[in-house]
Amino acid sequence: MSTPTKDKNPTLSRKILKDEHIVFHDHVHESHELPEWLRSTYLRMRDVRAKAPRGSRKGIEAELKEFQKSGQDGKTAVELGWSLEPILGGKGYMARESFGKQSTPAETEMEISLRDCLRVKKRAIGLRKGKLPEPHWVLLLLAEFFKTYRQVHGTENEHRDLFRRWELHVDVLWNECLSRKDFMNTLRTEPKPDIAYLFPIIDTASNIPIEYRFDSKVENFTLPVLSELRKRGGVIPSPKTGLLSCDSTRPESLGASDLACFPWSIVEVKPSTENDRTAEFCYCQAANGSAKALIMRERLADMIPEPNNKALVIFSFTCVGPSVRLWLTFRDPDSRNIEMCCILATSLELTWGVFLLRIVIENMHEWVYEEVKPEICRWISYVRSHPKRPTITTPNGDRIEPRDRRARSEAPPPDDRTTVSSSGLPKPKGTRTISRGNTVPICANSPSPLYQQSVQLSSPPKPASRSKSNSKSSKEMTQPRRAHSPTSSSRSVARSTTSSDNSALASPSVPSRPASCSKLTSTSSKFTSTSSKKKAPPRDAESPSARSRRRSTRQSTLSSAVEEDRDDEDEDNLKNYACDAADDDYEPSDGGSDNEADEVYLSSYGGKSLKLKGRSRKSNVF
Repeated sequence: MSTPTKDKNPTLSRKILKDEHIVFHDHVHESHELPEWLRSTYLRMRDVRAKAPRGSRKGIEAELKEFQKSGQDGKTAVELGWSLEPILGGKGYMARESFGKQSTPAETEMEISLRDCLRVKKRAIGLRKGKLPEPHWVLLLLAEFFKTYRQVHGTENEHRDLFRRWELHVDVLWNECLSRKDFMNTLRTEPKPDIAYLFPIIDTASNIPIEYRFDSKVENFTLPVLSELRKRGGVIPSPKTGLLSCDSTRPESLGASDLACFPWSIVEVKPSTENDRTAEFCYCQAANGSAKALIMRERLADMIPEPNNKALVIFSFTCVGPSVRLWLTFRDPDSRNIEMCCILATSLELTWGVFLLRIVIENMHEWVYEEVKPEICRWISYVRSHPKRPTITTPNGDRIEPRDRRARSEAPPPDDRTTVSSSGLPKPKGTRTISRGNTVPICANSPSPLYQQSVQLSSPPKPASRSKSNSKSSKEMTQPRRAHSPTSSSRSVARSTTSSDNSALASPSVPSRPASCSKLTSTSSKFTSTSSKKKAPPRDAESPSARSRRRSTRQSTLSSAVEEDRDDEDEDNLKNYACDAADDDYEPSDGGSDNEADEVYLSSYGGKSLKLKGRSRKSNVF
């Protein structure tokens, strides 16, 4: 990441990070200054498992004196506790097993290693004296220290390549920034480490050996599993946004930078300088990137009952010219701040400094694959077997549950739901006020009016009506009748009869019908089944049933053959009466307002009322 210039305001500073509960301490810490659970990591990183040959002691001491005179940070490095030489008192050097001239294999190996470290030291001094820019330092570090997996392990090994491989990214922007998206922070920039170590995302389409395909240490780091965790589980495995929108069945749509997860170490580089502001800005960049990596891992650990804190440590390196520092980034359990503490500092202008940095990087690799990756694998297995709503760790250490917008189909919680009595609910405007006893279902097999008419014709004719209406007017209004509904002529006679006998309807012996049930009562009288064995009691002459019988006694204009053919058909088609009327082309008859006498409300089609009126066909086939 480039150094801020005069025309570009720096977007990172020590104060900005502190406001977001991210702090760093640049003095070299001792073991007792760290939390107890972190001391084992501290000791493992500083463990120098090899000693320098006793014959190299004079050369190492001479380099240290020269460094203190002219080297970068040479005047203060010793006082600040930098690691610049083997352990004092001779414990850091090999003891001669014999006084002979022949060296032991261990001494020979160390001499070869120190000879190569001397070569790197000379290159670092040349870059410092030449005041070369940052890219030259990055190339030196990549070539000699922070190497790719294939550079370290040149030969292929099926087991090692599957379980201990790492990804090395250079100058990749981490655009899945939690601080900006989740907490609306516009001050901190998105991290863009110069060098970053990450775990690889395994492509299931690759040639995975059958004996490892369903191993949890392999399966939990495959593209389908991590993509599902990102989309549904609330986990952010990768610092890139590729997993959020990718198709796990098409890994070719992702770039190389997308196929890496859970960064565990970052490196920030700056050219050689005596300016303290440049060094501090480099530390801020390392704190910003390592805090982001820690929050990503904490988001997964928040779903685990008791995560191991040793796996919640991020390693950071800052290289300001030849001056190199190793930092541990963790969350302090007491203050809940994210802290980055320096645990080791050395210089590449010393042969021992080059050797020490290589040892530290090797220790880091072993620690990550022995302590960190197995724990992350266990966390993923737990989340896959115990899916639940995730929590998010804020920069100040608080664990919060994300509040998603409630779906419209989801009912409110019981505490928020308002209890309303049924009596207080408003009635729908389209619902008729009908008492429970007046709900009359329609008989499915009611006989048709033509069938009733044929029965009446076989019996002696009865008086058409007791009204004083003129028979001549009824003959003039006689017209061909439809097969499914009474004619307008019969409706007219029935209406005139009802009008002339209002006194009979007003008689106390006949109970009056509610206004809201008049049409349903008509429905009941028209479609009452005649198949019942019990004979219905006699009704009043002016009741709807009486009017229906008077219509049925009128002589039909249809031929007897047509009537016989229609008898059985009408019984089957009664249920489809409304559908037939809708399918055929009808138009209102000339009866005018007389149609109101034959309104029928059916409630057998999905609970909705269908209003049927008497109609006549456009073309009469009879």
